[in-house]
Amino acid sequence: MYRLIRFLLCSLMLLPVSNVRAQSLEFVKDVQLDYKFGSSINLTANIPEASQFSWIILILQPEGQSSRQIEILPSLDGSVSINYDLTIDPLQPFARVYYWFELTDMLGVRFTTPSYWFDYLDNRYEWLSSETELFRIHWVDGADVFGQKVQEIATEGLKAATGFLPITPDFPISIYIYPNVDALQQALALTGQPWTVGHASPDIGVLLVSNGSQSSEMIEMERQIPHELMHVLEYQLAGASYSAIPAWLNEGLATSVELYPDPDLQRILVDAQISGSLLSISSLCDGFPQDAKTAQLAYAQSASFVNYLIERFGTQIFTKLIENSASGQNCTSAVNAAADVSLEQLKKDWIAATFTTQTPVNYGILAVIISLGVLLIVLMILLMRKRHSVTRKL
Repeated sequence: MYRLIRFLLCSLMLLPVSNVRAQSLEFVKDVQLDYKFGSSINLTANIPEASQFSWIILILQPEGQSSRQIEILPSLDGSVSINYDLTIDPLQPFARVYYWFELTDMLGVRFTTPSYWFDYLDNRYEWLSSETELFRIHWVDGADVFGQKVQEIATEGLKAATGFLPITPDFPISIYIYPNVDALQQALALTGQPWTVGHASPDIGVLLVSNGSQSSEMIEMERQIPHELMHVLEYQLAGASYSAIPAWLNEGLATSVELYPDPDLQRILVDAQISGSLLSISSLCDGFPQDAKTAQLAYAQSASFVNYLIERFGTQIFTKLIENSASGQNCTSAVNAAADVSLEQLKKDWIAATFTTQTPVNYGILAVIISLGVLLIVLMILLMRKRHSVTRKL
């Protein structure tokens, strides 16, 4: 019995000291955090026993981004005040951000506090909301009926998108609707994102779209929301290899499922074919042109090419293309493996199937022909009148 008691006492003495201390002491107290969207994070706390530690850091872990480590130098009384500049190191908008403290004592033993979190919303606005099992809709201006209409558009857009990619995304999907394009672009600029009329963060299930004028607001929703939902499905299929999806496929699919397609795209496509300025599909594998005019042609051409692939191979080819790309195959190899046809040959086939041969019209010659025709009709009428007059005299 004595040996058993002695053994238990020795075992207790061998327990790691850090575990006992981490469970018994609250190192960081009175943690308070607030932020100004696109500007800064402000955090205050108190570390009563700060002098016992050689190194203290705050760790920020945003969803979809790498972590940030911020060294903390407490005051003599243990108070902590941190101002983190988001203009230098932006966070992903509308992501959930986890944060915690790590403290290392003089012996090199590390202690980790429980984690906290906040949602990095655009707190410059007061957001209205409408929630279902599928979508969380947030907007700034408008009555509840607006939210219900957007719910319906999102549901129809999801049906259209899953018709191309039969994938079930993680629900609910959050959709934030900015009052206009300028407001959205300003928010994206503040967070280091590219300027656009719509933006998807498919890794965290968040869509950012912009409202149009009162007369066209639903048209904009019918265009933008299905477009961005398709990007969510593409990410669900490709995962971390989402960026490997060829740009023409990524944006071509998204443009093709818009409930209200951009009417200018067809005109842009036809004009490019007539002028001989169509882009090569292979040039749209890694990205789209930067200038707005050529980028529009890239969207128009990609959507048309995607629709051609549907007619020829069916929608099942898109799952194969994305899976091939995600597995590490380059653009041309992914197409060869999925379609058993080269990308260059597919472009030729698409052009032949999409465009009819058109002879350029010489409007000068056309005007001369029309004028001669009119003159001939007038002469015939005069001649007929003259004959009719002679006949009556006889």
